Amino acid sequence: MLAPGLSYSSWVPFLGDNSLGPKYFFVVSKQRQKLYLFSNQGHLKPVFALPCSTGKAKGDKKKRGDRKTPEGVYFFEKKISHGLDFALYGGIAFTLNYPNPVDKLFSKTGHGIWLHGRGNPIKPFNTKGCVAVNVSCLPLIQKYIVFHQTPILITQDFKKIKNKQDNFGQKIIKNIVQWKKNWQNKKEKFFSFYDHKLVIGKRYGYHSFVQNKKRLFRLYQWIDIFISRPKLVAGPGYVVSYFKQLFRSPGHTSLGIKRLYWLKRDQTWKIVGEEWYGLKDEQFQKQYLEKRTKQIKVWLKKWKQAWENTDLNSYANFYSSNSRQGKIKGLKNILAFKQKLWSKIKPKCITIHDIKVFLHPKGFKVSFIQQYEDNSGYSDLGQKTLLIEPNGDGFKILSEQWIAL
Repeated sequence: MLAPGLSYSSWVPFLGDNSLGPKYFFVVSKQRQKLYLFSNQGHLKPVFALPCSTGKAKGDKKKRGDRKTPEGVYFFEKKISHGLDFALYGGIAFTLNYPNPVDKLFSKTGHGIWLHGRGNPIKPFNTKGCVAVNVSCLPLIQKYIVFHQTPILITQDFKKIKNKQDNFGQKIIKNIVQWKKNWQNKKEKFFSFYDHKLVIGKRYGYHSFVQNKKRLFRLYQWIDIFISRPKLVAGPGYVVSYFKQLFRSPGHTSLGIKRLYWLKRDQTWKIVGEEWYGLKDEQFQKQYLEKRTKQIKVWLKKWKQAWENTDLNSYANFYSSNSRQGKIKGLKNILAFKQKLWSKIKPKCITIHDIKVFLHPKGFKVSFIQQYEDNSGYSDLGQKTLLIEPNGDGFKILSEQWIAL
């Protein structure tokens, strides 16, 4: 990988085993005029190699109409199978996200870079900048494409090495963990992960991005973010990380693929670009709810302990300032009631079971069976329902209702 931020005339990456990389990825060698598919599941190995054709002009694409094929890390966006000239495209094309944010950062122009077929057998170096393959190869290629998630590395050539390639990856993974935490907690430090030369579509540069995020920080009572394990791919002078991301705030949920483009600035990796693609994924939503359910169960255990121990300060930390407990409104009134009650009667044993967690526009609805006994000999059994909201790394109770059973 070349020194980040430098211009380059041709890219020859070193490919090796990488636990942080994708399971499958494509590589185009312009020099060999070959399209490769690699499997990266424990050990890096080629799955197939197919003849391909790239731009008539040599070198990396710099501007529109130069007939060069771009070099870098790209992703398949969509399939086009209607309205294409068969002689030129073979009736099928897969679009790529050229120019990506780093391309835009370096003022590269042009568009419409695809991987497509040809009506006749392909010839080497015979496109206007796209990657062309024989039509018969397209079904095999499509079998391994997951749109927005499968990368294709377009290179001058590549070298395969035996040692693992994740030395830069762990630092970026740590950055992503902290980036997510600071975003979720609406911290000013969130913006320190971004470079001042930021590219996000056609809409945002760094300053407009910061202004918009701060506006949303003020607007949203809370932010909850759940991401899949990030995948990393090294490009010519940059690294792309991508993952599934579920974003929740009061009354709003979005789910999609987030891609972050990293450049090294003064020994620090900075985000220079973002890409976002919405998708539907019920399984990922289910994983999110399962993860939060486990966290809520741990949180409930601590809430119960604070109640049993009559620890007023600890108990107060589980409630929002405007929470409601039955007919009692506001945290101050709840604490005053508990302090007066606990001065005379203390809980002896509280058990909860049959815990169920549901998504709610304001956060989560939690229900469970609760059995209560205090030191006066009184006991009861009922169903308790909590409405809770995410709060940084924990939760806060908005309302608490109990019904006798």
